[in-house]
Amino acid sequence: PDLDIFGGDPHEESAHTEKFFWAPTSVKLGDSGKIYITESNRHRVQIYDRA
Repeated sequence: PDLDIFGGDPHEESAHTEKFFWAPTSVKLGDSGKIYITESNRHRVQIYDRA
């Protein structure tokens, strides 16, 4: 049987199991100091706070 350690939310599970980028395509620094990175293979945007 599968272990339900993330409460069944596939997005939460993906965030913990896949920490590396697959084909990052763009990096942008926002006005608020956040860093935005787009990734083509998994169709996602990662947002980081510089603080």
